[in-house]
Amino acid sequence: MVQIYAAPEDSVKRKKGLEKLYTKTLISMTDSEKAGVRCSAFLALVKLDHEMVKEIFLKHLDDDERLLFGVVWSLFANYEQVNQFMLEQLHPENSKSSYRLTKQEYEKYRKQIYR
Repeated sequence: MVQIYAAPEDSVKRKKGLEKLYTKTLISMTDSEKAGVRCSAFLALVKLDHEMVKEIFLKHLDDDERLLFGVVWSLFANYEQVNQFMLEQLHPENSKSSYRLTKQEYEKYRKQIYR
């Protein structure tokens, strides 16, 4: 029986390659036709603390497609727009992202979105 072992550096390279592919996929998913997919991908990128979240948010500043976040026995529905969802993910005090908005940026974009 022949066993082949990968060098540790190959494993690290493979892991980094998969991470790069995963983030590229998430970034492309933020352009999906489906609002839920756009928001899910954006949320994953925020959680990964990806450097492009602010740029992606700005690209979706006018994305006012409405989302349905949850329905409990068809009695309660919480709607929010894509741009509102993304704005709140980068809130200056609530977001754990290193790329969150400053208070000034947040207020500027909040006024623009919630006009």
